[in-house]
Amino acid sequence: MNQKEVRFLHNSQHNELFTLFAQGLKKESRISDDIGIAGYVFKTAKGVIIEDVYNDPHFNNKMEVITYFHYGLNKYKKFIEAIKVFEQALLLHQNPVTQMYIQRCQHFITNLQHTIGKVFLP
Repeated sequence: MNQKEVRFLHNSQHNELFTLFAQGLKKESRISDDIGIAGYVFKTAKGVIIEDVYNDPHFNNKMEVITYFHYGLNKYKKFIEAIKVFEQALLLHQNPVTQMYIQRCQHFITNLQHTIGKVFLP
């Protein structure tokens, strides 16, 4: 069983939940305090253990897409690993930005010998 725990803090000024540390993220993540499972837990003040998160009625896959997206960006220079992570994000939500990063990674893999020493990656 794959287990993931994320702890959110509440920003009452902006009605947001945020986390500074989450699996695969190096930056803080923010969501509205009424979205997804985290929003449900916050609004009801009841903890939950969910066996099948993807089939939970409160699950909002946008947060999962963001998690995969940031995780992929962290692996961007490791192109093959990054493609795998970006593909996981695409399974959850088709979007052109993630597809563009996959294409860029594939381009760099294909043309790696031509770009070594000529291009500095961010």
